[in-house]
Amino acid sequence: MNVSGNGAFSNNATQVNNQSSSTVNQNNSANVINTINSNASSGNNSAGFNTGGSSGINTGSANTSANVSNDVNFNAADISSGNFTGATNVTISGNGADSLNRVHADGSNNNWFSQNNNADLHNDVNNNASSGNNTSRFGTGNGGNSMFASAGSANTGASVTNAANANVAGQGVSLNDLGVNFVFDPSSGLFN
Repeated sequence: MNVSGNGAFSNNATQVNNQSSSTVNQNNSANVINTINSNASSGNNSAGFNTGGSSGINTGSANTSANVSNDVNFNAADISSGNFTGATNVTISGNGADSLNRVHADGSNNNWFSQNNNADLHNDVNNNASSGNNTSRFGTGNGGNSMFASAGSANTGASVTNAANANVAGQGVSLNDLGVNFVFDPSSGLFN
């Protein structure tokens, strides 16, 4: 602002208001239900009533695994200071004799954040693996012939990971500041 070129005995008043404000409201609600039933079975075979030879059963392993990962309700609000430049510069020069020059300058920058999250996560993982129940009986071997039944191992595993309700706000922040690498997919409009 420049106050100049006013005549002698002039009365000059200038009011400068420089204000910037931002309001951010982010609300998320997630209701996630994961129900996983995983079954693997090997066995339940029988061999019997064989005469004069070898008979046997050998079944493999039964393996099942379930992995669940839920990431919901992550907010990042990046608000810069807008158009507020901080200082207001005023120059008073070249006015006539006995002129009265007054300048009143106000500046403010206000940011309001509201981030609310509600997450309800239910994970129900049921894994079942069974192996065995093989039988070999009532056979008659001839010489070195034999009867046998064997089964592989039964293995099950599960992993459940939930991450929910995290917020960051300020200047220059992003979702990656939450420790999770989010990538925006413009074709779907979603973060992956």
